Amino acid sequence: AMPEVSSQIARIQQQITALQAQIGALIKGTPAPAPQPAPAPQHRAHPHPHHHPKPVHKPKPAPQPHHPAKLDKPNVLSMPSPNFGDRPAGTKIDTIILHHTATSGTAQDTGKFFQNRAVQVSAHYVVGKDGTIVQCVPDAKRAWHAGSSDFHGREDVNDFSLGIEIVNKGDSHDPYTDKQYEALANLVAWMMQKYDVPMDRITGHRNVSHEGKIDPSNNFDWDRVRKLVNQKLGR
Repeated sequence: AMPEVSSQIARIQQQITALQAQIGALIKGTPAPAPQPAPAPQHRAHPHPHHHPKPVHKPKPAPQPHHPAKLDKPNVLSMPSPNFGDRPAGTKIDTIILHHTATSGTAQDTGKFFQNRAVQVSAHYVVGKDGTIVQCVPDAKRAWHAGSSDFHGREDVNDFSLGIEIVNKGDSHDPYTDKQYEALANLVAWMMQKYDVPMDRITGHRNVSHEGKIDPSNNFDWDRVRKLVNQKLGR
């Protein structure tokens, strides 16, 4: 029995020695640092999915004055008439008078009529139903179209006006054609721009005559002419 006890004591001593060695190793070793709390996650700012940056409003430039494009004179057929005179010295063209011819036919027919010195009548221009424009008297000269007349109390309208004859029977039934309105608007718009004539100084022979003239006829569309002219002038 004694050898068995001795053997057990020896094993216990070996176990104690091993434990002591383990404890010594633990005492000599460096303890692990205490765990540090993980840093709080930093969230990058993200724009709101429906957020739109505010636009930067730049001051608007001051509006520039409107200058309509310079209009070219419409194509005209020259049929010079001898029936004209000089305007009074220094007279400015500031009025446009519209007439109807009280005839059928063409602008050339009326132009030929004005070439007869005996008739003692003329106009600066004639506008045919096909849109043809005939020029019979130079703008600078005084055509014989208005007769005895006044406009806003100013006598002798021929002195300061341009006269345009529009081919039409003048019976208030004969239609003025689309081509005629278009050609007339081109001519009037060019005149207004060139001579600085205001719209309210474009009028009919009936409004200036002392002789009871009725032209242009009642079926002449003044509103259409004014609208077309304003379009040509970029208004």
